[in-house]
Amino acid sequence: ALLLVFIASISKAVDKLGEAGVPALAPLRMAFLQCLFAVVANVSSELLLKELSMPTDLINAAQYSLGLSVLLVGLCVSKGGVEALSTDLFAPEAWRRLYADPWMSSSIACLVVFGIVTAYFLRELSNVLKEIAGSGVIVLTALIDWVFLGLSACTPLGFEAV
Repeated sequence: ALLLVFIASISKAVDKLGEAGVPALAPLRMAFLQCLFAVVANVSSELLLKELSMPTDLINAAQYSLGLSVLLVGLCVSKGGVEALSTDLFAPEAWRRLYADPWMSSSIACLVVFGIVTAYFLRELSNVLKEIAGSGVIVLTALIDWVFLGLSACTPLGFEAV
């Protein structure tokens, strides 16, 4: 079912593929891969939390540790080795740029809280209800952007995407 929703949501983008050209295929593939990972993670989390009664804090620790490990390996592979950790991730300049950007710091804090709350929410309710609650976050974020921040225009296509 989620695959059908994903395919329906990118149908507009595929229609515009002729205008955007072949470089638009790589982001679409990456979006599909991310959706696939999300589906596997959500189903496995629900299985671990409900069927095997794994403690919620343990599954959060495992998921965040795995995410950090994949991020570090990806950084090392894309930047040419372990030296990238000291030049791109742990460098004082990188941390200064992060602290100087309040939106990025706020986004990181919100995503961490959202991930932790989601695990407890999923433990008590179904995966479908969790996704419905997540869709509320998307709509609320779009409304805040369009009404208060004005960082992007409220176009018919953008409204339809939300």
